[in-house]
This record gives sequence, structure tokens and C-alpha cells, in this order.
Amino acid sequence: FYRMLARRAPDWLNPGGCLLVEIGDGRLADGQTVWDHEGWNTEGVIPDLDGRPRVWVLTR
Repeated sequence: FYRMLARRAPDWLNPGGCLLVEIGDGRLADGQTVWDHEGWNTEGVIPDLDGRPRVWVLTR
């Protein structure tokens, strides 16, 4: 899913826009590899109320 989203999302974003993507439990490292490989910049990772990484803030 992350790979498809990483490839298609640039067509949906306005210039200067950001993409917010929920991080599934245990998916931070694998997902981050996809975003990095597809040329996305991680501006931040927002934790959930339990302190676990939950949302990527990504730009292109």
C-alpha cells in the first residue's frame, strides 16, 4: 500500500503540499524505506496518545 501511495500521491498534492499517512503498528522502518526510496522527505513523525509513531508528515 505504501509503495502505491508513494508513487501516486504526487499527482494529488498541490505544490508545497504535504502528505499525512497513518503508520501501522510495527510498520515504521519498512514504510520509511519505501518513502525514502520513492524520493519523499519525512518532515516529522507524529506520535499517538500512547507515544507510538502514528503519522508520517511527508513532502516531495
